[in-house]
Amino acid sequence: MRHPLFLALPFLAAIAASLPKLAAAETPLGVSSLAEAKAMYEHDVHACKNGAVDEDKRTCLEEARRAYDDARREVMSRQHHSKTSQHAKSAAEATDAKTGTK
Repeated sequence: MRHPLFLALPFLAAIAASLPKLAAAETPLGVSSLAEAKAMYEHDVHACKNGAVDEDKRTCLEEARRAYDDARREVMSRQHHSKTSQHAKSAAEATDAKTGTK
């Protein structure tokens, strides 16, 4: 059984090649933004509906939806951690500025 995510790999590779900075910040599922996760999902759904996979349509669509949900959660989690890290860094810099330390 082939996972719909594998169908999106050439598409994702093209995006990653054109956006090298984003490619370095990918999630384990290989996406770097919510828009990219949505594009991957739409590609997978299209493949499911056109019978381009070796599984029944219902299972294919369920797996595409699960992969999209996982990718979306990963992107949002990474964005949250990035914001939290940036906030902590800013707070540390403000404290250093007040105390005159580095």
